Amino acid sequence: MERVFEGGFEIYTTLDPKMQIAAENAIEEILPDPEDPAAALVAMDPTNGYIMAMVGGKDFTEMKFNLATQAKRQPGSAFKVFVLLSALEQGISPYMTFNPNGNVIFDIYGSEPWEVGNYNDASYEINEMPVLEATVKSINVVYSQLIMKIGAYGIARIAMDMGIETLLDPYPSIGLGGLTVGVSPLEVCTAFSTIANYGIRHDPVAILKVIDKDGNVFEEYEEEERRVLTPITPINAYRAIEIMQQVMLRGTGTRARLDDRPCAGKTGTTDEAENAWFSGFTTNLAACVWMGYPEVNKKMGIIHDMRVQGGAQPAMIWNLFMTEATKDLPIENFIRPQDDMINIQVVINPETGEMLLPNRFTPLDQIIIKEFRYGGEPTVQMPITPDDIPIMPMVSLMHI
Repeated sequence: MERVFEGGFEIYTTLDPKMQIAAENAIEEILPDPEDPAAALVAMDPTNGYIMAMVGGKDFTEMKFNLATQAKRQPGSAFKVFVLLSALEQGISPYMTFNPNGNVIFDIYGSEPWEVGNYNDASYEINEMPVLEATVKSINVVYSQLIMKIGAYGIARIAMDMGIETLLDPYPSIGLGGLTVGVSPLEVCTAFSTIANYGIRHDPVAILKVIDKDGNVFEEYEEEERRVLTPITPINAYRAIEIMQQVMLRGTGTRARLDDRPCAGKTGTTDEAENAWFSGFTTNLAACVWMGYPEVNKKMGIIHDMRVQGGAQPAMIWNLFMTEATKDLPIENFIRPQDDMINIQVVINPETGEMLLPNRFTPLDQIIIKEFRYGGEPTVQMPITPDDIPIMPMVSLMHI
């Protein structure tokens, strides 16, 4: 390292100059004033882990702190994608329903009760909402019940396998982004790149080669040394992509939607809007945008006449960047994997013999796992009756 600081080295990076300029310009356009919150942006090629652009704050020479790689912030609902993937891997259908209204209180063994409400106390005129729709609308109450059903350990494992390097304590709150220690935009971008690459993870790469002043190769990145993991099956990554596309078409991420190509993503906003995120991808580029104050967790409120949330300024920055960064990249659809067999939890109706999805109250001893070709699985669940409700374990519901 001492030799590097002596100078005279040539460093070859993965950064794309045009994409780097696009990233800086996108942030400057949405947050132009010096007193505005900061933003960080990381963009990666999901097929190899190459970092194509990175903005770590307004002025690194002044701060000496890279918000894209060093800042550990709460991710909010961006972490719901790991809940979704864990549920899919366990055979839970996105058509399983939960009540989206009111607050729910969960009795957590060895800990304080966990109370969850919707963003802005939102309520709905329906008593049952599928997980798919709850992802599109980012419904906390639905997702908290799903988390309690599938368990926090699986969520933490999938998140870390996909690229979250921060050690995650397996508390239920992690599924809604409530972490003991936060995560960096680089970690989130890596994890979302894994989804874009159909479940195959590539660790981020920034430096390809370092040559000293005498022309000798001081350090060189070697392709075969890269760690490649497969934490989720390709077909379940594809199923998650389809749902995340709906987030951008008609959900919380519409401001990020690209007009010229398929894209998928997820918003994230923490309490008091102290942190706001948008993370998403096309087939050939993934990007994560974080927005917040660099020094402390500070409420952002309204910036430039717009309330801060993941689907607002971060989504707009993402859209501006991706529109420019992908204009010379091929327009491609996400491709359904050839191996499209999926495992689904089902129950057999004892009266009709019909195969149905279990509802959220169905006892485990009545559930079996069956394999289906994606698209041929059941999508209708067992009706919920009043007799079902008292058997739900470890949950005190403030609504029915």
